[in-house]
Amino acid sequence: MPHARPAFRLGLVLSLVLSLLLGLLVGVATPAQAADGDLFSWGYNGYGQLGDGTDDKRNLPVSVTPDFPDEVVAVAGGNRHSLALLADGTVWAWGGDNYGQLGNGDAADDSLVPTQVSGLPPITAISAGGFHSVALAEDGKVWTWGSNDLGQLGNGIVGDAQLPVEVPSLSGVVDIAAGYFHTLALTGDGTVYAWGHNLNGQLGIGSNENQSTPVEVESLSDAEIVNIASGPAADVSLAITADGTLYEWGANLSGTGTRFTPVMVAGISDVVDASAGNWHVLALTADGTVYGWGDHLYNGTGDTEVTATPQWVMDGAVAVVIGAFHSLAIDEQGTLWSWGRNLDGQLGTGTNDNESLPVVVQTSLRFRAVAAGVYHSLAIEVDVTPPVTTATVNGEAPNDGWYQSATVALTTNEPATTTYEVGAGPTQTYTSPFVIPEGIYTITYRSVDASENVEDDQTLIVKVDGTAPTIQPIQSQTLDPVSPAGAPVVFTPVVTDNLTQANELVVTCVDQSDNPFVSSQYVPAGTLTTITCTVTDLAGNTASTIFTVEVSGSSDLFDELRGLITGLNLTGGTGQTLLTQVAIAEAMANAGQSGLACVQLTSLDLQIKAQESKRRIDRRDAAAIYALTQQIRNVIGCGGTAS
Repeated sequence: MPHARPAFRLGLVLSLVLSLLLGLLVGVATPAQAADGDLFSWGYNGYGQLGDGTDDKRNLPVSVTPDFPDEVVAVAGGNRHSLALLADGTVWAWGGDNYGQLGNGDAADDSLVPTQVSGLPPITAISAGGFHSVALAEDGKVWTWGSNDLGQLGNGIVGDAQLPVEVPSLSGVVDIAAGYFHTLALTGDGTVYAWGHNLNGQLGIGSNENQSTPVEVESLSDAEIVNIASGPAADVSLAITADGTLYEWGANLSGTGTRFTPVMVAGISDVVDASAGNWHVLALTADGTVYGWGDHLYNGTGDTEVTATPQWVMDGAVAVVIGAFHSLAIDEQGTLWSWGRNLDGQLGTGTNDNESLPVVVQTSLRFRAVAAGVYHSLAIEVDVTPPVTTATVNGEAPNDGWYQSATVALTTNEPATTTYEVGAGPTQTYTSPFVIPEGIYTITYRSVDASENVEDDQTLIVKVDGTAPTIQPIQSQTLDPVSPAGAPVVFTPVVTDNLTQANELVVTCVDQSDNPFVSSQYVPAGTLTTITCTVTDLAGNTASTIFTVEVSGSSDLFDELRGLITGLNLTGGTGQTLLTQVAIAEAMANAGQSGLACVQLTSLDLQIKAQESKRRIDRRDAAAIYALTQQIRNVIGCGGTAS
């Protein structure tokens, strides 16, 4: 019975594919294996082993509270305590702690709710004996704690441990199983080790001497063992080979006598799972059939006497476990079945009636994992909620803007497989953050969890532009002042970008003091100004150009224009009218309103032309005025020519 990773041979795995596709494949052992879902418990609760915050026994499933900080992936039950393994590798315990089996360093107090076990490395599997606890670490080492009066902790001494201790001289372990007062371990090369109580030969070493350190079950050395099992109330040990052969040794449960070394169980083959109780044994075959033998009151066969050989119990199962005198099985639909003794409600039927044949646990819930304590039961609900995938860009929540570069990361709220497409590209399995090329792409993604719950397609639009825009050089200028304010600087930046539209590009110009500068802004006479214009695209890429503007201090075009008009000596107020228009044009130009200034200059030209046609202004004087207004137009950026 595996506790870390189901070690099915390939031929047997194929028969369970349907269950896997339904999301109901259950770990084939105590403790139960699971991928997600809430944890429920029922049965005897005198020490708080149900974890619901009370010590009231329950004959229907109740939720273990409070919520764990991560998902529960495995559970196990002992005589008075329970264990849970979370996805983050931590182990939690609750219930009776009279021997330190909760692993919290304080054996004086029981716990009605889960508490974290102290001092463990990351754990991959757990198992509970009668009053001791066992954990398998990621590195293949085994840790134990709790009762140790018979050497069941395997640390070479006799004496309880209130905190986890490492089993010495044992490594490369892939599976663990705890019996009532003994412990089993399976290494990657198929070697089985046993230690602890051995009165009934449950260590399989050919004697009944207790062992406080691991000893090899030598008679199984050539058997190619892949799974091991026992039970929290069992003095029996079980082992399954790669070809589905089942070995049994230990206490006499079927009238065949105590076995001090492993013996092959006859009349059954293709075994993938097994469990032992106080007086009976169950085995599950690759086709989902459950067989039982031992005491007829508990083995689920309905027989009226002890059965020495495996008898049919039910079909369609994917997992079986045994407490002391009760049994549990999950079928392919996630329905939970129970049978045997029910004094404490451990069958979950809503009554305390014993059952000699399998009956359905009374709940609308569906389960993917189950474990049996001595007098209580635990099960992990099937997860029916799809995972939720969260996308980040460059480590932050996505936005609607552009990125100079974009790395997309996809995370889920539970273990799941995530696939995605970038634009019209192929479907890929997400393993690590990926970089988006330049352009506008729609990322489509979704995740599926171990229960085959599939998230709806999610989309994310990512716009990437890592190329700087371009800005054409602006010619430097040397100008004459047109007024006391100096001369207006007229320029038009020409910008382009590979992805951002021209009207979405932002152009800003500043002078050498970082003061904003715009076209038609005046530069004082007698100064040299350096202007930097920068274009920025939507992704924040920039490009700049620099030019200079020098305004001489030797002339004032508007003053020259006033001098020419005054020298005409026009009468009747005409001269003053023309000078007023010059003043207005100058004021508009100084204010940066070159368009209005140009309108005034055009009006001035028309009036000069009218006076010329009346022969009040000499043609040569008029030509000089036209030339000067045109020069002013050129400086302030009017364009066009005098009429």
